Amino acid sequence: MKHDIKNTYDIRYDFVRIVSMILIIAIHVSSTLVVDFGEIPMMDWNIANFVDSFSRMAVNIFFLISGALLLAKDDGIVSFYSKRLSKIIIPFIFWTTFYTVWGKYYKQYEMSIKETLKGAYKFQSYYHLWFLYAIIMFYLFTPLFKMILKHISKKWAVGICILWLIALTPNFLDKFSMLEGKLPIIKWSYTNFDYIVEYGAYYVLGYALVDYLHKLDKRKTTIFGIITFISNFIIFIGTSFLSIKSGVFQGKLYYSPSIFVAISSVTGYIFLYGFSDIIYERLEKRKNLISKVSYCSLGVYLIHICVLEVLKNQFFGEKLLYSVTPIIGIPILIAATLVVSTTIVYFGKKVPLIKHIF
Repeated sequence: MKHDIKNTYDIRYDFVRIVSMILIIAIHVSSTLVVDFGEIPMMDWNIANFVDSFSRMAVNIFFLISGALLLAKDDGIVSFYSKRLSKIIIPFIFWTTFYTVWGKYYKQYEMSIKETLKGAYKFQSYYHLWFLYAIIMFYLFTPLFKMILKHISKKWAVGICILWLIALTPNFLDKFSMLEGKLPIIKWSYTNFDYIVEYGAYYVLGYALVDYLHKLDKRKTTIFGIITFISNFIIFIGTSFLSIKSGVFQGKLYYSPSIFVAISSVTGYIFLYGFSDIIYERLEKRKNLISKVSYCSLGVYLIHICVLEVLKNQFFGEKLLYSVTPIIGIPILIAATLVVSTTIVYFGKKVPLIKHIF
């Protein structure tokens, strides 16, 4: 299981990125039903809860991949900023404006377009666009991370990141009524800097785990897969238990500071990379397709929400989720959203006037 291609294109990261993209779409599809706890059959709700619980690691895995690919680069500050920030500013401006108009006229939001755009530097115009703010912050802080990481070993970096994630755990525990206000939590001020606090450990850990990923074998990969399953299953069972006990949906275990989400994110990332190494030869045969889909990942993330909402409201989505069993409806809607979004982004990237928004 040795396919070491350092300093060259690594299809394994593309595979992990694509899986994470699918899981993000799965979150937004299943959440339609998850929030309807008590209003839909319990079996339907548990199917959606299962999908959502096993998908929560997706966003953190994106940060792990970004750290692995960006923090190891030797490009200077000017070169880094010119390459990275220029690629994110245009999408940020376009999609903030697009979803402001979308929310106003398609979703009938009350906030005016002027008010939303005026406050765009503080908050996202649509719920999934927080990721753009996070990316910008990580790009800004990457040179600082690089400077620090030059002076510590990767083993030390792993240890620091583990402590970092443990330090955030009280923020998760504080969400439970019996502990609320009794723990020394890190106060969130809801500024863009909070993205560094909440997700920075994954970004650095992605870099620190690079060497370890190249030492994985089938046994270790299987162990990490089992740990990932157990962690996600605890999220699933815990969410079901808390919701039944309170009589309303309780999504506390879904939150990023949750220790179970942290465990499944890191072990899930390692498992997916190890699994991609096991099926490496198969991936190589589909290298062209995989690289193209992966190349579209940011654009798919940005556009998939409006695609999903159209599929649900104007086409078959709502019927699949509510009239047909979710065990069929959720996978079909995930697949349809992925295919439509990827197709739009792929061909959009070929059009000179709009390729930069993806």
